[in-house]
Amino acid sequence: MRTLRWKLVIYAYALAILVGRGAVESFAVPMLIGIVVAASSSVFIAAPILLFLGDWRARRRAATAALAAEAPARSPGDAGAAHG
Repeated sequence: MRTLRWKLVIYAYALAILVGRGAVESFAVPMLIGIVVAASSSVFIAAPILLFLGDWRARRRAATAALAAEAPARSPGDAGAAHG
């Protein structure tokens, strides 16, 4: 939400520059294009990363559960007996 809010503020500022006159007016159009490209790239880059990390966590949990199921069951008293 914070990123969207900042992009809207910057977009409004760039629109104000575009309406005004001066040397920075020619910079407003590339700035507006950059804001749109950055906003869309954030969505299209972050979404696949989020999906990948969710899938990775699920596989990791499944592997951990499988290892826990294969490990022999120990009682808390067994650890001291093994060391003698």
